[in-house]
Amino acid sequence: RKSFVSLLCLVALLETGFCFPLSSFEVVGTGSQDADLLPNRSSWIDCDANNPNRVLQFMNVEVVPDVLHTGEELFTNETVVSNKFIEKIYVTTRHYYFVECIGIWFQFMHFTMDMCKERPGLCPIKPGSFSTSAKHAPLIPITPYGMYRSKQTFHDPNGKLLGCVCIDLPYVR
Repeated sequence: RKSFVSLLCLVALLETGFCFPLSSFEVVGTGSQDADLLPNRSSWIDCDANNPNRVLQFMNVEVVPDVLHTGEELFTNETVVSNKFIEKIYVTTRHYYFVECIGIWFQFMHFTMDMCKERPGLCPIKPGSFSTSAKHAPLIPITPYGMYRSKQTFHDPNGKLLGCVCIDLPYVR
């Protein structure tokens, strides 16, 4: 419910043109350094790349289309290398929206899911390369246009970090 209320507050903020911090959002980035780096198409990074103990290495993330337009479905394909056997895997996903007028990323959604249940045939994951794909429904009509970020943190049942990928995607008319 808090995510929905936060989204409505953000829509009101964008529609009215007022720029002020909203306490229901988590601030995750600041100012001009992020605004200068915003791509005009999708991009991704392996956000755990500097961790020498990581289990998952993201080799490629394909986002189709690489600029999302009103009414379009979104497809993601991830190619990953695992350096060990993984019996069960969970993903915690956080979605952010970049409020350009104040130069800050705000978190508006957060959830955790069991990847083995959501993606039949994925588990167990053996050492080596594997791919996973997802189809996402079109965004609801009141979704504000702009830049979105999805940070996906993968972990085992005990919460031990296995890997991380961060995807930025512009949403336009």
